[in-house]
Amino acid sequence: VERVLTDAKVDKRAVDDVVLVGGSTRIPKVQSLVSDFFGGKELSKNINPDEAVAYGAAVQAFVLSGGESAATEGLLLLDVTPLTLGIEVEGGQMAPLLPRNTTIPTKKMKTFTTCERGQTKVDIDVLEGERAMARDCHKLGNFTLDGVRPAPRGEPQIDVTFDIDASGILNVSACERDNARAVGKVTIAAERGRLSRDDIDRLVEEAKKFEAQDNLAKARTEAKHELETTCYSIMEALMEAPSNAPTANVASTCDETMAWLSAVDPETPVLEFQSRKRELENVFNTFKNAVAMQNAKDSAQSTKGRRQFKKGTKKNPLNH
Repeated sequence: VERVLTDAKVDKRAVDDVVLVGGSTRIPKVQSLVSDFFGGKELSKNINPDEAVAYGAAVQAFVLSGGESAATEGLLLLDVTPLTLGIEVEGGQMAPLLPRNTTIPTKKMKTFTTCERGQTKVDIDVLEGERAMARDCHKLGNFTLDGVRPAPRGEPQIDVTFDIDASGILNVSACERDNARAVGKVTIAAERGRLSRDDIDRLVEEAKKFEAQDNLAKARTEAKHELETTCYSIMEALMEAPSNAPTANVASTCDETMAWLSAVDPETPVLEFQSRKRELENVFNTFKNAVAMQNAKDSAQSTKGRRQFKKGTKKNPLNH
């Protein structure tokens, strides 16, 4: 009850009447706990708790099947997602698309990209849960997006769409922009592989309990991703550098960084990633300054040579 009020952003003191619905509300202890929670408020028992549930289910079925009646005209029935829905991304993170308590039916699209150069397929795991890391969430299904055009890391634009209809059926699709060949999808029925109410409550409670731990894991993963992205960007830049550019030191630092990342301890502090990122950026900035100075020197020498040639031609004309 407390969580429902919190999600609805309603203070319990703003509740005028408490109506008991469902067979378990006949239990005296349940009635006592609910009354105490609302400060001793008298509970409304004018509605048959069993009939109310059956009536509500019948009305919802009538509305969802397209039925029309004066009795249901203007009646708004809302259903929501019990847990956050998303996909697993690089670093094992859970990337949310539909937050918990999103009203359905609903549709949401988010853009992602590749994490490796020349990547031609993407594995997409569909998750539900409230934790920051995918391993702590519940996997609903997965599919593979094939036919992605080979390109540098981070260049392809892959749109992932979550679509839930009024019956609770979840359709997840992915496609690469401007590439009709790269399309994939999976359909997850409302009852297939979904969690029970007890499991949902457990996941929500675990998210609260491990919030600090999850935030640290998320920060660590993001710091690692930033270092890795910086390293890849620098390596891409080196491929475009002039053939006579002094790339050895930068390339060596990038290789060392990638080797370190491949064997890094999962518990490595965030500051260590940030420190290595600054070191890598400093080495690259030194390289860029050296290239700029060399370009300026070459340009000056070229200009000086042209001026000397013109001066000599004017002073010593050719004989006829």
